Amino acid sequence: MNTQTPLPRNFHVMAKPIGPICNLDCTYCYYLEKEKLFPKGGNFKMRPEVLETFIRQYIDSQNTTEATFAWQGGEPTLLGVDYFQRIIELQRKHSGGRKINNTLQTNGILLDDEWCLFFKEHDFLIGLSIDGPRRLHDIYRVDKGQKPTFDRVMAGMRLLKKHKVEFNTLTVVSASNVKHPLEVYNFLREMGSGFIQFIPLVERLPTEASAAPGTGATSLACYKMERSIRGLRGLPHLHIRGVDQARRRKSLCPNVRCFPRYLVGPRPGTLPFSRGLRGRLGLGAQR
Repeated sequence: MNTQTPLPRNFHVMAKPIGPICNLDCTYCYYLEKEKLFPKGGNFKMRPEVLETFIRQYIDSQNTTEATFAWQGGEPTLLGVDYFQRIIELQRKHSGGRKINNTLQTNGILLDDEWCLFFKEHDFLIGLSIDGPRRLHDIYRVDKGQKPTFDRVMAGMRLLKKHKVEFNTLTVVSASNVKHPLEVYNFLREMGSGFIQFIPLVERLPTEASAAPGTGATSLACYKMERSIRGLRGLPHLHIRGVDQARRRKSLCPNVRCFPRYLVGPRPGTLPFSRGLRGRLGLGAQR
């Protein structure tokens, strides 16, 4: 009889080593304002000792032969290639024989040959944020000067293709594109997205600060969008966050706080609030 206590099930941590800092100023973004939750001044970059502690503890916590890291922001490419080269070195140091996988979500603006060569060499899976064709994408996804970003995102996508970097797409379903499901879907397929993920933009309560009232798409609208797209056949590459979970819960409730995901931010003792995630893990705390 085996009396050994089983190890806890695996969990997923989304790492935000630069916190909320981003080079864009998307109208609907709820995360940019989280900069106010951090102490004023200083560097938002996750310190080397915190980064190494996180990597070591996260790998040690995984009860499998693999460990998958998800790097997000803000915009993680603001940290530079050298920072992520150090991440690779630390992962190798603490891998303990496990296979290490890396994913990175980016707006694509800073991608160049150096970044794409790095991604290819280390087999990164890249998530590229794009909200559809130009007329839909540029409504809300603008830079700090309020200029459109579509052309620069597409330039980044072409570099990913040039260097044969595997990439998926992440699209926010807003009041602008929810009415054009097949146009958005066909555009993403034509640009070569290997996996298409949609995230419904849920508006805040009237009592909460809101950067862009009226930009959100209701759960019913997202459901109709999903039905339109899934009217096509053979879509194993499609995921609509909130709708897919709602199907499993038999509810259209888009309350993503229910989902068991976690975050680690750039500084110990801070919680990088993000919609769709809950809890705080002490992985960045020094031991």
